Parts: sequence; C-alpha cells; structure tokens
Amino acid sequence: MYNKQHPVSLLIIEDHLLMQEGIRSLLANNPDIALAGSFTHGLEALAFLETQPADVVLLDISLPDISGIELCRRIRQLDKSIRILALSASAERTIILQMLQNGANGYMLKNTSSAALTDAIKQLIDKRIVLGADVQEILAAGGSPGPGEIPHLTRREKEVLRLIAGGLTNPQIASTLAISILTAETHRKNIMQKLKVNNAAALIKAAIDYSLL
Repeated sequence: MYNKQHPVSLLIIEDHLLMQEGIRSLLANNPDIALAGSFTHGLEALAFLETQPADVVLLDISLPDISGIELCRRIRQLDKSIRILALSASAERTIILQMLQNGANGYMLKNTSSAALTDAIKQLIDKRIVLGADVQEILAAGGSPGPGEIPHLTRREKEVLRLIAGGLTNPQIASTLAISILTAETHRKNIMQKLKVNNAAALIKAAIDYSLL
C-alpha cells in the first residue's frame, strides 16, 4: 500500500509505444512517482500484477488482447486496494461509466495536460474518484439534479457508496467494513433507492452529480 514517504508505484498499460514512451518521459524526473513497469498487452500486465503489486495502474481502453473494461474488472478482482486511472481517447459517456462501474478510480482523456495527469496520479491515493474536467462535463451533460434535491445518506451508506465506486463487491464491502454480506446488500439497495437508480453505473453517475464522491 502507498506510503506518502515513498514514491507512488505506477504501472502503465498502453499499446501505442509512442504514447507509452511519452508518458514514461513525462514522469521520469518526478520524484513522487516510480515506474513499476509498462506493457502493451493487458494480459501480460495482469500476470505481472499477480506477483508485483503497484499503487496505481494507468490503463488504456483499447488494447490488442483484451478490452480495457474487462481488464479493469480483473485487476480490481485481483487487488481491491489498487488505484486504476483510465487514460483514453474515448469521450463516450457510456464507456466512462462502464469503466467506473468495473472498478476504475478515475478517467482522463489523452489530451490532458502533463500537470493534470501527474496531479491525478497523486490524488488517486487519497480520493476514490478522480475525473478530468472534460470528463466531468461529459458526465454532467447526461443531466444533473436540481438544487435542493440531494438525498440524505447515512455515514455508513456513504462508506458503502465509496467502496462501490471503488469496484468492490458486496462480499468485499462486508469484509472491509466488518459487516455481514446481507447488511452490505441492504445498504446497496437503500442507496440505489435514495438515488433513484437501478444499476452500478447509474449509481456512480448519480453520486458524482450529487458530489457524494
């Protein structure tokens, strides 16, 4: 797990070598970030993570051997504490929500500035969700709640919501919070009812709109 006394351990998964080299060059002189490895194929990166954990994974959506969404899900299953930042050329709202639903902690477009990318990597350690400004606009374009409509969530429900946003399943949430699986399921259902959604992607979208994450 990341310790602020040590650099953030970063793994890059990007199939375009030029882009990959650009990211490595960008971060090479940053003392707060240490490169754990870089891969062009997702399954190779997944095998690496099984024996060499990292703090943050920088993940492209389009890979030659596996979709970024599926890889994100598998990485989250492998390590519930790892932070996953999607870096993609895709500005499709559905893709963004699917990545968040499958365990990504952040999403940024590839046209983001070097400073914004560096800041996002560091912020991921302390925050559950980090979104680029343009990504926030894309999500907001789907419709935001009006003033005075923010649902009230209990402290425990907010904890569960953050864990859902982190990609954790009900059994994982139960283990993390030392509660029963049935209690975790009940909290999830109550949160969805309060936010008036019926799936995880819509839940995360609503939570972002209400500034609950």
